[in-house]
Amino acid sequence: MVDAVVITANRSGNVVRTGSQVVSVLSAAEIARTGEGNIAGALTRVTGITLVGGGYVYVRGLGDRYSLALLNGSPLPSPEPLKRVVPLDLFPSRVIASSLVQKSYSANFPGEFGGGVINLTTKSIPNEGFISIGGSVSGDTETTNQLGYDYYGSKSDWTGFDNGNRDTPSALAAFLASGERISSGKVDTGAIAAQLVNGRNGVVQKWNHLPANYSMDITAAKPFDLDAADLGVIATVGFSNRWATRDAQTQSSLNADLADKESDFRRVSTDNRMVLNGLFGAALGFGENKIRWTNLYVHDTNKSTRLALGKRGGTNVDYMQQSTGWFERQLFNTQLVGEFRPMPKLNVDVRASYANTQREAPAELSFEYVRTNASADPYGQYFVNRLNNGNGGDARISYSDLEEDLWSGGVDATYKLVPGFAATVGYAYVHTDRDSSRRDFQFQAPNSFPRGVDMLRPDLLLGPQIIKNFNIALVDTNEGAPAFRAQFQNHAAYGKLNGTRTTGCRRPPPLGVGSPTRRFA
Repeated sequence: MVDAVVITANRSGNVVRTGSQVVSVLSAAEIARTGEGNIAGALTRVTGITLVGGGYVYVRGLGDRYSLALLNGSPLPSPEPLKRVVPLDLFPSRVIASSLVQKSYSANFPGEFGGGVINLTTKSIPNEGFISIGGSVSGDTETTNQLGYDYYGSKSDWTGFDNGNRDTPSALAAFLASGERISSGKVDTGAIAAQLVNGRNGVVQKWNHLPANYSMDITAAKPFDLDAADLGVIATVGFSNRWATRDAQTQSSLNADLADKESDFRRVSTDNRMVLNGLFGAALGFGENKIRWTNLYVHDTNKSTRLALGKRGGTNVDYMQQSTGWFERQLFNTQLVGEFRPMPKLNVDVRASYANTQREAPAELSFEYVRTNASADPYGQYFVNRLNNGNGGDARISYSDLEEDLWSGGVDATYKLVPGFAATVGYAYVHTDRDSSRRDFQFQAPNSFPRGVDMLRPDLLLGPQIIKNFNIALVDTNEGAPAFRAQFQNHAAYGKLNGTRTTGCRRPPPLGVGSPTRRFA
């Protein structure tokens, strides 16, 4: 007869339940079940995560100042000029193996975050080799095969890469390199203005049947047995091309009760987004040690076209606005991580990383034409652009560029003191260089600008002959702060003690004669 059955159990190894911090984890299977194309959308399934602007992920509703993104434990630079948070819609879900969201402080993470940390882990080496090829075609009732707007740009726009049509014109490049100011009166602004607008970037075209979305990707992995070591490689390449059209009514009022409308515009915008991504990783394992080398490349481009019509100031005057833009974001990251166990109770993790982000937005063009609808105006029934600082039309163009380099490294040593308790000491280093510039220009015509010419479409209105013959000038509207350069360097040392305590339960009374008794410890 068995008097008793004693069962000894340890707490679950699940990091969510056993960790000393508040964490949430999305595994590869959970990310796949969300059906999201990028990790930003998948993370919205985590409690306490807020998605802002389609790609910015904030922890516990706090802004970018209090959120931090890591890739395999190393920090990432942001490709946005006015934000420090990384837009996570840059990362396709197919290249991410898991995502950990930590909502409370721990010493091994950078102390600059106060809201939370999002640590993305890229795919590692599988146990078996495979090749996976995928593709998709999709659409929706609001965009696909519906009316939208576009502009030519260049013949390679569908790839997300410009063929050179958007390169900085020679006259503008020479002016920027000279360091001269337009306000000095020494710059021939007409020569610069004559090269900026053409039929490729200034003409908005109606597209009655927008195409469907599509994507394709291929992933391959292969392990190799080297007798004394195991080597594995993994590579993935993906490309997607998607369209989105939005039809919005925008209204504003200067009164608290919204009784009068200050502006009332209907705006239709069409965005064509192209994303190219690639991942290459290699891992070498020998004994209980492993070295991983991971390289990630993401090129994300948004081609934007907008057309709006509305009124302002409670008048009967119509305003027609159009804008075209090309926004390229690029991220390259290479990492080397080593996981070593020199002694049975000692684990040493070493990491080094270099990341580069770039954002380019050449020739952001915006125009405003005015139709007065006044019977006393001989041109009142036509849209005109007087190029007079918005009083009777306006035209502006901007060039912006950003590049950031980030070097980081660190080492963690963890020693298991007794079962359930371990001590960790570590060191981390970060060095960041950022260069950002934005030049905003406005076209201005003199008072002698003849009527009738102001009715021309944008590429003809600002053609070389019109600019030359009618003395259209260029004004730098952001001359006081056109660029900045920043550098950040940080050395950090830390230590922590982690431990778990096993609790026991009182032994329950016997269940009956001959029945086993269970005891948990």
